[in-house]
Amino acid sequence: MALADTSLITGGLIVVVLLVTLYSSVSVVREGEIEAVFTFGEMEAVLYPGLNFVPPFVSNTYPIDTEEMVVKTDDGAVSVPQEFRQEIRKSDLTN
Repeated sequence: MALADTSLITGGLIVVVLLVTLYSSVSVVREGEIEAVFTFGEMEAVLYPGLNFVPPFVSNTYPIDTEEMVVKTDDGAVSVPQEFRQEIRKSDLTN
């Protein structure tokens, strides 16, 4: 293999890794929905409608039921932590 072939393959792999990272770091929340970001199993943030950036590979997003203040995850329903409840209620008043 020539040096040019090796650098072309390496460059292609870097581009693929960057594209996968970018794709996994973007979360789109639909209008009228609110989502929770869980990083390493802990609720870290609330996402509002629009384009949002989340930590790639280590986080998951789940919809929040604002009536019951629960997040339905793959492991079952989780209560929304108190520090996020007031923030969510404020956003409900403005929408």
